[in-house]
Amino acid sequence: MGRSAGNWLLLRFVCLPTGERLKVPSPNSNGWATDHMSAAVTQRYMNYVIERLRKELGDFRATTLRDIYLASYEVRGGIWTPDMPRQFQQYRGYDILPYLPALTGGIVKDWPTTERLLYDYRKTLGDLTVDAYYRAARDVVHRAGLQIQSEAGGPGPPIHQVPVDALKALGSMDSVQGEFWPRRPDADFMWVVKETATAAHIYGKPRVHMESFTSSGHFQDGPQDLKPSADRVFCEGANHIVWHTASHEPPEAGKPGWYYGAGTHLSPNDPWWPMAQPFLMYLARSSFLLQQGLFVADVLYYYGDQGYNFVPPKHVDPSLGYGYDYDVTNPEVIQTRLGVRSGRLTLPDGMNYELLVLPEREDMDLDVLRQTEKLVLAGATVVGPKPIRANGLTGWPDAMARSASSRTRSGGPAMAKRSRSGNMARAASSGGARSARSSPVATLAPTSASPARARTLNWTSSIGAAAMPTSISFGTRRRSGNESRPHSA
Repeated sequence: MGRSAGNWLLLRFVCLPTGERLKVPSPNSNGWATDHMSAAVTQRYMNYVIERLRKELGDFRATTLRDIYLASYEVRGGIWTPDMPRQFQQYRGYDILPYLPALTGGIVKDWPTTERLLYDYRKTLGDLTVDAYYRAARDVVHRAGLQIQSEAGGPGPPIHQVPVDALKALGSMDSVQGEFWPRRPDADFMWVVKETATAAHIYGKPRVHMESFTSSGHFQDGPQDLKPSADRVFCEGANHIVWHTASHEPPEAGKPGWYYGAGTHLSPNDPWWPMAQPFLMYLARSSFLLQQGLFVADVLYYYGDQGYNFVPPKHVDPSLGYGYDYDVTNPEVIQTRLGVRSGRLTLPDGMNYELLVLPEREDMDLDVLRQTEKLVLAGATVVGPKPIRANGLTGWPDAMARSASSRTRSGGPAMAKRSRSGNMARAASSGGARSARSSPVATLAPTSASPARARTLNWTSSIGAAAMPTSISFGTRRRSGNESRPHSA
């Protein structure tokens, strides 16, 4: 086969280790980072850990060991795995090899095509990390009769290059955990509280564990310094304090003992240790009480379906109004757990919301768009801009036509839609979430002659959409007789 004349740029792609090692290791743990996108590697590593523990402890059932903990993902540099082309084909349905130059900054065919490829690539990295790392580790731990707990949602960028849908990653764990640094209250990327709490709420996990009081101040802080940050995280959804950390105090260590490179170290060597009980009891009682009942939220924000997604620290958008609160959701929960009952969006574990708010994006995953339409037809209220295009190259360009069909059934991109008891409001200005609860519906005409849609009506409105929350209200509701307690999925 002949080649075109002219200048060519030859690209050679090589897969090799990045040289990443464990962050802040002890002398005997300075090993290489594992391949988080290989289920076989994850299973081999976790089986090794389990066998080492079993050799030391014997039958786990005769011990107090219940959980294996995975710390936050802290790998930097290139992200790849030897069988990435096969995995990409499996997840996205087409061959990535012709598009590899796009991963180095090149344009393949044109920018829209390249943009769609990059969307699919990031989406695949997120799916693969959850399946090959978090879920693979969970399955090994379950076979050993234990459960798994993890800071699977970050911290994300700019601290760590975590290639995941953070809510999906957290939802794959038995127990979720976040973290906060009390000496860095303005460092949003080190305050992973709302994200962890919302993952627990939408995936039905009653405990929101929180790596607490992480600091570079070490022994400088006492209860009077720590309580304000504890109160804040309780108000933002945490309900179980995991103290970071306790120093190790064998006789040969002397005082204050051996301690980790970051933390507020709880220890009998602390000067305030003899006076610690009231503060520790306060944390314990608060945690216990906040684990009872269900969180009360009015709005469920959808944060989109792009590959890397994280929930920022709690901030109630002014358009929502004082005294209201929210959770955030992802594609998996919309497609597999979210339903409608009596006009409210509901989850199997008892959580319910008045509104679903869409992000300010022009694109949406086709399966999510279809499910959103079903929720509206079942009576849900959805606020936000209607998407005008599908994303990614999977099924392209047929996916665009199917997306346009769904938009047409939903009343068109500039309209709002109302079924017998549900509506979809067009984003036009701030304040939409609050307005959607109280604005009258202007009924115009049926959108279809089909009997199944004869009650679907178009209407125009000035209702706006609340922006994705980027401070503070919190409430719990005790269970009534017909509400079940959240449980670990």
